[in-house]
Amino acid sequence: MEPRVVKPPGQDLVVERLKSLYGLGARHLAEYDFSNFDQAKWKRRSLTSPDDLDIFSSGDKVGSSLRCYSDGRKHCTTLLCSSFKQLNVNCLDDELDSFQDLKQKEAKEDLIENDYGVSTSKITKQSFKDIGKVAQPTNLAANSRNWTECCSDASDCPLRRVSYQTSKVPNKQRILPYQINQIYDELFQIHQKLQCETAAQQEFAEELQKRERFLVEREQLLFRHETALSKIKGVEEEVLTRFQIIKEQHSAEVEHLTEVLKERNKESKRLRSSFDALKELNDNLKKQVRSILVYTRFQLLPVITEQLQWMPFVNAKLHQPFVKFIYWSLRQLDAGTQHSTMTSTLRRLGEDIFKGVVTKGIQDNSLDHSVENKPKAAAFFKSSNLPLRFLSTLIVLKTVTQADYLAQAFDSLCLDLKTDEGKILFLEYQAVPVILNHLRISSKGLLSNVIDSLLQMTVESKSLQPFLEACSNTLFFRTCSVLLRTPKLDLQILEKLSIILQKLSKIKSNKKLFELFTIHLMLQEMQRTTHPEHAFLCINLNSTLFNLGLTKCNSLASSASH
Repeated sequence: MEPRVVKPPGQDLVVERLKSLYGLGARHLAEYDFSNFDQAKWKRRSLTSPDDLDIFSSGDKVGSSLRCYSDGRKHCTTLLCSSFKQLNVNCLDDELDSFQDLKQKEAKEDLIENDYGVSTSKITKQSFKDIGKVAQPTNLAANSRNWTECCSDASDCPLRRVSYQTSKVPNKQRILPYQINQIYDELFQIHQKLQCETAAQQEFAEELQKRERFLVEREQLLFRHETALSKIKGVEEEVLTRFQIIKEQHSAEVEHLTEVLKERNKESKRLRSSFDALKELNDNLKKQVRSILVYTRFQLLPVITEQLQWMPFVNAKLHQPFVKFIYWSLRQLDAGTQHSTMTSTLRRLGEDIFKGVVTKGIQDNSLDHSVENKPKAAAFFKSSNLPLRFLSTLIVLKTVTQADYLAQAFDSLCLDLKTDEGKILFLEYQAVPVILNHLRISSKGLLSNVIDSLLQMTVESKSLQPFLEACSNTLFFRTCSVLLRTPKLDLQILEKLSIILQKLSKIKSNKKLFELFTIHLMLQEMQRTTHPEHAFLCINLNSTLFNLGLTKCNSLASSASH
């Protein structure tokens, strides 16, 4: 930004004095009218007094003392003003009467003023530097000369020459307005230039104020930032110290925890070794307990068999707990290996349970008379009590090997399973493994009875789902797989077995067991080779394969239509 010249004080005052002196204060600067000349006549005549001349001359002398001509525009304005005053002193008194004739030439003067107005409008459009260059040649005296030299030489002053000529030349009216217009135009140019400078200085002052406010805001912002930075530095130092303290504490805690962890690892290793030792000891104890239990049962069963002979003399309410104890003892023997010496004991136990125990009468020979007591009996298999009879039937199936006894036992079991109570007892005493021991091809005469007893449990009841879950094990599927591999198996047995398998296939988890023992492949082969006349078997096979996801529903519908 280029530096602007600061307006000197009192410059506007000089211009206003000139305007008020010549009656130009309230009129446009481009229009000069002499209609108000009569009103300013008295003021202009008052300037011709000696006092005024002394004042103006003293003012000129004071102005001549200004030798520093740094501001050319100020000096030019003062010079023109003083020259114009001299012109008024010398000429106005002689020409006051002749101004009346000048009114005829106002039109010409207006044209001249319009020409000068156009020129001044062009000057106002120029820049500050161009105006300065135009205004500088119009000064009445050179910059190197002072005001004293200008005033001392009256013959060199152009205004004096004009006044001198006007006193001698008869056409004074023509020279005077031209000089006034020339002075006025120069003053008007100076005034416009000063207005431009004033506006520029005001803009520059406003810009300086804006920049000052901006700088003040920036300074305040910088102060705030500086304060914040100082606070941050203080906080940073505090944070660093605290971080160092925390780091030291953390390292100390890590070391402590590392030591504790090492100790815990050692302790856990000791505990693990002791646990392994205890586990091994526990396994050994379990084996010993099992062997001891088997041994005690082996030792206990003959005693139980002997005690069974005394059951007729015991209360009938105690028969069921005694028989239940015998049953669960026999079930525990399934896990161990039966000794060869126990075969006869188990057979005798089964026969006593099947037939019952009958005591003979005892003769009492005394001195006075002899009394013969009546024989007493204890029925187990043939008891009217369903829980006692059911337990006795399971004991018979577990111990007896004779076919006729087993056939009667399965018949009794089928009758009991027709009732809901019998089905509940079947599930309570976990009779499925007992039945599966007889579901093999070696006992062909009993296969139908065994299948019938299992088929009774597949009837729709509350016990159906628990029974199917009890059959969903490897023992049952292994037994069925062995049975299905038997060539030329009876058709009725296949139909009954297919019913059980069809109900088991509804359980999704049993699909793995079907695939494990390849039962699904055997069922597919049976489906392919079964004659269409055996519709019931075909329907069951198709339904089982459909539940396993091995066939489509259209094959099932086609087999049902046949």
